[in-house]
Amino acid sequence: MAYKNELIERAWFLSPVTDMERIIHNAINYCSITEKDFEEHQTITTPIETLYWKYYLYVKLHPIVSWKHPIYTLRGEKDAL
Repeated sequence: MAYKNELIERAWFLSPVTDMERIIHNAINYCSITEKDFEEHQTITTPIETLYWKYYLYVKLHPIVSWKHPIYTLRGEKDAL
């Protein structure tokens, strides 16, 4: 996001997450937490990781809509995402 207007010749991503909103939403659903409960508590500790309401709002308000630069992806052999 910081360099969206820059000319980037080649970008390397390490295990990129392309839809963080969906990942967080799936985590709160998996833990049987509503979005309203999440907002009220602001921080939810799950067996997977701790979720933060402010970060969730940031993700919702700043989606990556397009990426116009060539990319290369590095992904770990056992990367579950």
